[in-house]
Amino acid sequence: MENRNFSDIGRDIGKAVKDAIHSNEFSELKHTVKDAVNTAKQTVKEAAAPQKGRYTSGKSRPAYQKSAEPAYSYSTPVMQRSKMPAGSVSGILFLVFGLVFGIPFAIATLVFAILTAALSSIPVFPILTACFFPLTVACAAMVGVGAKQRGRVKRFKCYQKVLGGRTFCEIRELAAAVGKDNAFVARDLQKMIRLRMFPDGHIDDQKTCLMTDEDTYEQYLQLQESMKQRQIEEQRRKEMEEKDPNAATLHKTIDEGRAYLRQIREANDAMPGEDISNKLFRLEEVTSKIFEQVEQHPEKLPDIRKFMSYYLPTTLKLVNTYREFEEQPVQGENIMAAKREIRDTLDTISVAFENLLDRLFEDDALDISTDISVLQTMLAQEGLTGHRFEKPREKGPQGPVN
Repeated sequence: MENRNFSDIGRDIGKAVKDAIHSNEFSELKHTVKDAVNTAKQTVKEAAAPQKGRYTSGKSRPAYQKSAEPAYSYSTPVMQRSKMPAGSVSGILFLVFGLVFGIPFAIATLVFAILTAALSSIPVFPILTACFFPLTVACAAMVGVGAKQRGRVKRFKCYQKVLGGRTFCEIRELAAAVGKDNAFVARDLQKMIRLRMFPDGHIDDQKTCLMTDEDTYEQYLQLQESMKQRQIEEQRRKEMEEKDPNAATLHKTIDEGRAYLRQIREANDAMPGEDISNKLFRLEEVTSKIFEQVEQHPEKLPDIRKFMSYYLPTTLKLVNTYREFEEQPVQGENIMAAKREIRDTLDTISVAFENLLDRLFEDDALDISTDISVLQTMLAQEGLTGHRFEKPREKGPQGPVN
């Protein structure tokens, strides 16, 4: 198996975390991170061992290709929680002292109340009843507070069990475990966060999920910001389409083209060969530049119609076919020949796409040449280029006039 560099491992973990937050599916996240960390350990172990007459070449981008994805360095997320949750001790103390003192005070209050009713002529019994009754109420309040705190600790342990070490969980899952509604559990979690039972805990704005560490919460904030930016961009796009009907066609074409690019990139990531990867990196870069140019100059959209309707879909078909051949466990002569032909064709396609990109700049180059010509003429007329224009001397009957 090829050794993967640390930037690839970090990228995989970062992508897994983002996908998990986006889809709310965390069942595979733990395994993904665990596998990546194990791979990193194995890489370090193999790098430290002496190698004789052997090297490993991994898949790398060409020098001109700049990766759009940063190299992350993640460790396995660990849920932060209080080792001694609030109420563990105080709840027991409130219950014990409330019951120990409350029961005698309650009995005394009841006895003195009966004596007050039976012997109303003796004033001491009403006084004693009035003294013991507040003490009984205070002890009852202590029992209530202790029971409430013990109940919160019990629910906290239940939440821990449901989380199972995860750093993200839907509130409805926790609510089902304790038999409460979502609103109650949301308020309960907020109280626990304030009491530092979840030291790094956060609840999302919609009160639908719990995050127990800062890294997951940071990912959530980034996702929220990304969604906000997408909404702003979508609103801006709708306004542009209302003003210009052709804008809708432009945006649809750009989105479709970038969808093709994503599929090509996914196929590239799935194939280990360095040669085919470099060819696809080059193809991705040129194709992205084409879409950027058309997006900046919508009047050039007709120039890429055949590119969108035939060239790009056919290229994706060839890439997917190569990927299928690459996944075959047994590759005979026919498969090997087909793969060589596809690799050669990808070089031809890249050259053709580069020529198309150059053609899209043709008008810009012509405008620049015209501007340069006009500028040079004006500078020469003003005598600013070192070649002054001189008026011809007038000639008289006998020759030049001095």
